[in-house]
Amino acid sequence: MDGNTLESLLAWMQAPENNVMHGWGAIAILGRKKVNELLTQQYIARSKNDSWLPLINGVVETIPGKRLDAIRGFRLGAPQLSFEKIGTDSNHATLSCSVDAGAWLRMSLKDNQWQTQSIVGTDPLLGPRVLLDLDLIKIPGRVAEDGRIVLDLKHSADVRLTGAGTEDEQLLVGTVFSNLISQLPDEQRIWELGRVETGDEVVELMKPEAFRLQTQADPQASRAAGAATDREGALLVCISMVDQVEGDTLPADHPYFIPDGAGTDYSASVLMDKKAASLSLLYMIADAFGSGDFEFVESADGTLSQAKLTSGQLTFEPFSVHNIDPETGERTDIEVHEMVCSAKGDQPLTLNFDSGKIQLNWTARSPTGMTVKTGSIDFDYLFEVELSLDVTYERVGLQWSRTGYSLVKTLIAPAGRSLEGDLAGLLIDVIILAIITTLVAQTRDEILRIVSESVARYLQKRFRLARHSKRLPVDRSNSASVS
Repeated sequence: MDGNTLESLLAWMQAPENNVMHGWGAIAILGRKKVNELLTQQYIARSKNDSWLPLINGVVETIPGKRLDAIRGFRLGAPQLSFEKIGTDSNHATLSCSVDAGAWLRMSLKDNQWQTQSIVGTDPLLGPRVLLDLDLIKIPGRVAEDGRIVLDLKHSADVRLTGAGTEDEQLLVGTVFSNLISQLPDEQRIWELGRVETGDEVVELMKPEAFRLQTQADPQASRAAGAATDREGALLVCISMVDQVEGDTLPADHPYFIPDGAGTDYSASVLMDKKAASLSLLYMIADAFGSGDFEFVESADGTLSQAKLTSGQLTFEPFSVHNIDPETGERTDIEVHEMVCSAKGDQPLTLNFDSGKIQLNWTARSPTGMTVKTGSIDFDYLFEVELSLDVTYERVGLQWSRTGYSLVKTLIAPAGRSLEGDLAGLLIDVIILAIITTLVAQTRDEILRIVSESVARYLQKRFRLARHSKRLPVDRSNSASVS
C-alpha cells in the first residue's frame, strides 16, 4: 500500500481481497504518543502520593571477581512505550523508563579490594534508561471481570539498563529492577490505559466480551530518527464480542491505521466489523425503545437477514401550540397530550438487511388528545395518531447514509366522528401542522439517524481511555464499517 493517508487506508479497506479484521469484532489502535501521554498522566498522579517505585539501590557482580556495578538512589521516570527494538513479534511491548536521578558506580577488584573505577552520571534525556520487555499474551482481558486495558509490569522479562556494557551485562544489572518489580503491589505495578465497557446493552450481539493486546510498529517511521524512542508505533486492542471466537494475531504486513498526511494529527482509530453498522442501529433502536426483544432471522450463510423488535415503546412528550386571531385578537392555546407508540408482536418494528442496504419498517398507533383553551371555550378532545415509517439506509463505499425516508401520519377521530367537524373553526390546520411537525422532529431525533452516527455513539460509550480521561474520540464524518 502506498503511503498511510486516510484516503489510502480507506481504499485498502474497500478492496475485497484484503482481510481487515482477521476475525475480531473491533480493533482499537492507540498511537504511541497517546499511550505515553496516558502513562505520563498516571505517573504525575502517582508521584503525588508516592505510589510509583521507591528509590532503587542495588549491587551486581557484573564480571565475577572483576567488576561490580552499584546503583544508588535511582529514581525512574514514567514508563513509555518504545519501538526502538523493531521486530516481527507483535505479542511483546517494550517499555522505557528514564533515570531521573541517582548515582551509578562501577567498581573493579584490585589487591582484593573493590575500588571505584567510574561514576556514571544520570540524565533524563541522555540516559541511562531501564528497558522492560512485556509479554502481552500474559495480559488477557475479560470484559465481564474487569474490562481494564492495562500494562502489568509483573509480565516483564529481559529487564536491562542501557549503557551497562554488553547486552548480557545490561541484563545482569537489570535484575536489580526486575527483582524489585516482582515484589511490587498491584497499585505500583499495574498501569491502566483505558477500559472496554460492556455496559447494560440490551442487544447481546453488541457486548464486548474479551480482548487481546498487540503492538505494531509504523512501517513508514524513519529509521534515522534522532532518538531511537522517537520511532512511531501503536498498541492494538483486539476485541471479540459475545458468542464470537477470538480472532488471529494481525500479520506483520497489516496496514498501520493511524493516518498521516499534511494537516492531520490522528492519535487513535477504531475498526469495526462490517456487521457493526446493522448491530449499532439495533443498539440505537433498543436504547430508544427501552427493549432488546429482537427476533433474529439468519440467511443460509449465517449472516443476519432480519430483526424484529417485538416489545418496547417510543414516547413523545406533550407539547403546546398557540395562535392569536389577527382580526379579533383572541388567543387559542392547545396542548397535545403524551403519545406512546409501541412495538409489539402483531406490529413489530422490522429491519431487513441486504448487501449494502438496511430497510426499516414500522407501523404503530397511539391514543392521545388535546386540551383546547380560548377566551370562551375550554375542553378536551381525544383521538389517535397512527405512524407508518419506511426508512432505507445504503452503504456507498465505507459510508452509510439514509437514502430513503417516508413517514405517513394519520389522525384518527373517535368512531362516528371527524376531526374537521369536531374542531371546525378551531384552527384545525394549525393543530395538524403542529402535530405532524413535532412528530417528524422527535422521531428523527430518537431513531432515524444515519448508521455511521450510530456506530460513533456506540464506540464513544464503550471504549474509554484512562480511568479519568474522556471517552475515545470518534470523528463522525469519517465513521465507517469495514468488510
